[in-house]
Amino acid sequence: MFKTLYSVYDKKSKTYAAPFTEVNDGTAIRAIQDLMQSNNSHPFARHSEDFSLERVGSFNELSGDIQEDPVGEVIQLKELVQE
Repeated sequence: MFKTLYSVYDKKSKTYAAPFTEVNDGTAIRAIQDLMQSNNSHPFARHSEDFSLERVGSFNELSGDIQEDPVGEVIQLKELVQE
């Protein structure tokens, strides 16, 4: 089974965080939302305007192979902040 690789991009430092796997964009967004809501002091929550969730590749759970895909923005983290 293939899982998608995601990373959070920091616009200020122009770097990507360590990648993580999720089933699809929806579950990746939910994982970031959970992190932001459970830890208000996390930089993603405090400075959400500085970050975006990016799709960076795919991971084959059966073979261990990683495929690079063109980076694609999934969502700006500021869109996940509850008003």
